[in-house]
Amino acid sequence: MTTRTPSSGWLSRLAQGSLVKQILIGLVLGVLLALVSKPAAIAVGLLGTLFVGALKAVAPVLVLMLVMASIANHQHGQKTSIRPHSVSLSAGHL
Repeated sequence: MTTRTPSSGWLSRLAQGSLVKQILIGLVLGVLLALVSKPAAIAVGLLGTLFVGALKAVAPVLVLMLVMASIANHQHGQKTSIRPHSVSLSAGHL
């Protein structure tokens, strides 16, 4: 009797792999699903829409937390390069 370790399956190897590979595989599978069954692709597309909407909702909070953590870790007298970033962010909001 053999027992499989959790990391021996192809799905777990994929999950531990590169994010770029995961995204490309997802794109290819989505295109193949659309070619095979358009109604199924539309139904699965709803999950993608919900996921992107959730990311858009969480992104401002994540940016706020990153900025707060960066400010909290700043040491007095430490040289920073915030000026170019703040100028580009300000220009982007115009």
